[in-house]
Amino acid sequence: SRALGKGPGYGGHGGSVLLRCSSTVGCLYTVQQQIAAAAGGDGQQTSRGLHAPDTIVKLPPGTIVRKRILTGQKSSSGRAIRASVFWQQLLEEGQSLLVAAGGRGGIAPPSLKQQKKRRAPEAGEKVHLELELRLVNDVGVVGESAAGKTSLVSALTDYQSRIGPGGFRTRRPFVASLLWASGEKALLLDPPALFPGAHKDKRLGLRILRHYYRSRVFLYVVDPTQQRQQQDPRLLLQQQQQIGLLQSQQRLLQQQQQLEDGSSATRSSTAPSPSLQQQDGEQQQQQQEQQHQEQQQQQQQLEESRLLQVYGEYSPDVFCQFLRLRREIRIYDKHFDRKKELVVVTKCDALEHQPLLAADSLHHRMQHFFPHIPVIAASPRFGLGCAAVAAELHKLLQQQQQQQRQLEPIRRATVNLEGDALILKP
Repeated sequence: SRALGKGPGYGGHGGSVLLRCSSTVGCLYTVQQQIAAAAGGDGQQTSRGLHAPDTIVKLPPGTIVRKRILTGQKSSSGRAIRASVFWQQLLEEGQSLLVAAGGRGGIAPPSLKQQKKRRAPEAGEKVHLELELRLVNDVGVVGESAAGKTSLVSALTDYQSRIGPGGFRTRRPFVASLLWASGEKALLLDPPALFPGAHKDKRLGLRILRHYYRSRVFLYVVDPTQQRQQQDPRLLLQQQQQIGLLQSQQRLLQQQQQLEDGSSATRSSTAPSPSLQQQDGEQQQQQQEQQHQEQQQQQQQLEESRLLQVYGEYSPDVFCQFLRLRREIRIYDKHFDRKKELVVVTKCDALEHQPLLAADSLHHRMQHFFPHIPVIAASPRFGLGCAAVAAELHKLLQQQQQQQRQLEPIRRATVNLEGDALILKP
């Protein structure tokens, strides 16, 4: 009985699995498909087993964590179907998330009389996760193949990468920091080049577009040195006539909108406004503003598609390059319309291709169709125009920040006096 009284010690607890945000990691390629924490140590005679250390998985900032949950359905092949549910996103340095807790160690009774104290070792948690990386950035650089995106980013920052005449040189997205003399800092995103139909390509196109989710400013880079197609003068005259028709249609639409706005204003002024219907009136105004914004977006998309039809879907013209890039961005996410935009014409040092003439023609066309988007000509090779690009980015980021502050909801609270205390109730 004395020998049985000296039973084995308690077992150690198993380790947990944690996800931690770290800026030292730049991609998800190093993360293993299956991760298991260590098991606790076994008890030795009267000594207790050691607890296993936690397993920490480092992930880059901007990682979105989703939990894969069983739906109770099965596919045609008999495999269980899982659905992705958002869990958390890791944005700040050192932010941690416990995804799987370790199991408790077992307890062995010291004698046969103490069977109630017995506890079998518990198994740890098991979860299925889905990780998606959307890089944290302030300015998203958008451009086609060999447009000079990486050259522009390297001229604005200390970023160094492969730069050459070939297309699709950038294989992975990178983030570089732009510093101003005032001490302010912005992060520039240099992803792979976009291509027509990227919003439909699940294998490559959507992987590029998802990194623009966190961008506050879009910087479109167009290349004026691409060889222009030799066109017949008759086709040029037809293009000018079609552009004139589009301009006249745009003016008619603006006049109709002004008339509708004036008629709605007169109706609202003549209609009775009782005090009980003030809240309903505010809601109706918000709905009308949303509908008006949606109509404007649809009209802009129609105009852009018509312009592309006029110039040619795959035309190397700088204006067509901008329209293609903007269309891919807006089709991917309609909320991207709220962000600021800037167009930069690169390779202006190649005078044999007349880049300054292309930049001037782009400026005049942008003033008519997109007057709110500035255009800057630059030469990253010699550093010409880079200071103007940095100053314009600083201005646009400040404007975007002010708009976000204005859009933040105002928290309202009622103040109640109870004795000598003030109580706030939202």
